Amino acid sequence: MRKFFIGFYILYSLALNSSEKEINFILNMEFSSVPMTYEGFSENYIISFNGIVQPGFQYSFFELGFSFDEIYFSYTNRHFLSNCGMNILKFRILPKFNINPYISIEFGSGIGLFNQSLEYSQIKRFSNVYALDISSTFNLYLKINNRYINFQINNEADICIENSRISGIYNAFLRININPNINFINLFSDLGLVYQNNSYYTLNTVFFSWKSGISLNLKIPRFIDDYGVVNRRYVELSHNEPLNIESSEDVDSSFMITEKDATEDISVPIASIDESGDDGAMAALFEPSLFDVTYGLFINSKIGDTIPIRRISFKQNSGTPIENSFEQIDIIYEILRQTRIGIAISCYSDYQGDPDKEIELSKSRANYIRNYLIKRGVMPKRVRIMASARIYKNDVPDNERFIEVKIIEK
Repeated sequence: MRKFFIGFYILYSLALNSSEKEINFILNMEFSSVPMTYEGFSENYIISFNGIVQPGFQYSFFELGFSFDEIYFSYTNRHFLSNCGMNILKFRILPKFNINPYISIEFGSGIGLFNQSLEYSQIKRFSNVYALDISSTFNLYLKINNRYINFQINNEADICIENSRISGIYNAFLRININPNINFINLFSDLGLVYQNNSYYTLNTVFFSWKSGISLNLKIPRFIDDYGVVNRRYVELSHNEPLNIESSEDVDSSFMITEKDATEDISVPIASIDESGDDGAMAALFEPSLFDVTYGLFINSKIGDTIPIRRISFKQNSGTPIENSFEQIDIIYEILRQTRIGIAISCYSDYQGDPDKEIELSKSRANYIRNYLIKRGVMPKRVRIMASARIYKNDVPDNERFIEVKIIEK
C-alpha cells in the first residue's frame, strides 16, 4: 500500500509540473443507500450502502481513476430470526475512454477485503468469514442531447476467495443521472439485478435491486485563471469606434453557420446553396449534423479566424441565453473538450440607445457562455471574451442574429 501511495505521488508530481495544459485532475465521490425487497417476501429485506471516493486525472479523451469503495449489505429474515451482513472494502484502477461526445467506456479491476457474518438468534449461532475480494468492472456511459439527464449501464463482478471456498456477486443495472443545473452534482437512480452465489452458506439467488444516491464530479484544471480577456476593447469601443446598429432590413445574414457550411473554413453565403428539386432533397438526406458542421469549422480555422455562429440567442435585454441555445453551446464545449483550441467569445447586444449599456450587455452575454463552459470543465485560459460592436434592433429575428467565436489558440 505504501508503494502505491509513493507511485501515485510521483505520477501526480510529474503531471503537475508538466507543460501540457490539457491535464485535468478529477475527484469523483458517490454515496447511495436504500432498502430493497428480497425475493418478494415482506419479512425479508436488505439494507445497502455504497460509498466511493475516486481521485484521478483526465487527459484529452482519456481518464484514469483510482477508486476506493465500500459496499455494505445487511440482510434480515424475520421469519427465521436471522441476520446476514456483508461488507467489501476494495481498491480499483479504472481507465475510461471518451469515444465521442455521446459514448464513453470504463473498465478495470481491483482487489480488497470481503467480510461476511451470519447470526441465528434462535440457536445463538454466529459465524464470521473474511476473504480476499477480486473485482472486475465494465461501465458504458450514454449521453443524449439533454444537459439535465444521461445514462450508464454498469456491470460489476466480485469473486471472494476464502480457503477452498469461492463466492461470487454480480451486479448489472441501468443508472439514470440527473443534473439539477449544478455542474458538479448528479442525482442518480439505479435499477437492475444482483446475483449472489455463496458456497459457504449454500446461497444461490438473484434479486431485483434499486437504489438512489448523489455523486459529486469535480474537475480541477491544471491552471487556475478565474478571468481572462483577449483585449480590453470596452473603453475603446464605447468612445472611439462607431456602433454598427443593424435592423431586419440591413442585416447581412449571408455569413452564418448552417448545416450546409461543413465544406468551408469559415462560412458560406446562404444564397449559394441550392436545395431546389430532387437534388436538394437528396442532399438533405446526407446533411451533416450540427456537431459535425461546427467541429469542421473549428478544426479548419486558423488562429485569428473568426467564426460567426447562429443558434445562440438571448432573452431580450438579458445576459441569459434562451433554452434552445444550449444545444449549440454544449457542442462548443464538446469541441473544446476534444481539442486544444482556445477561443474568444464576442456576443451581440440589443439596441438601447446608450453605447455604454450596449457594451456591458455584450460583455455580460459573453461572460455567461464563458462561465458555463468553465463550470463544465474547460480551463479558464482557453475561453476569453471580447466586447462586440454588433447591435441588433428589436425587429431582427433570433435566427438572423449571430455571435462570433475567434480562434486564439490551437
